[in-house]
Amino acid sequence: MNQHFDIVIVGGGIAGLTLAAKLSTCRYHDSLKITLLDAGERPLFSIDDDVALRVSAIASGSAELL
Repeated sequence: MNQHFDIVIVGGGIAGLTLAAKLSTCRYHDSLKITLLDAGERPLFSIDDDVALRVSAIASGSAELL
């Protein structure tokens, strides 16, 4: 299967997802074909699962962007 994309974002971490979110609000978002690729499977959450804490440090400038 061959598909054409204007922008391919590799990585679904905080940086990749932030870029995807910002591109979705840019002036040309209606004309851009954007996809995001991540190596991991989409996580499935269950109320019965153990809680895994994950911490990220976010600079004040990044916090304003988010």
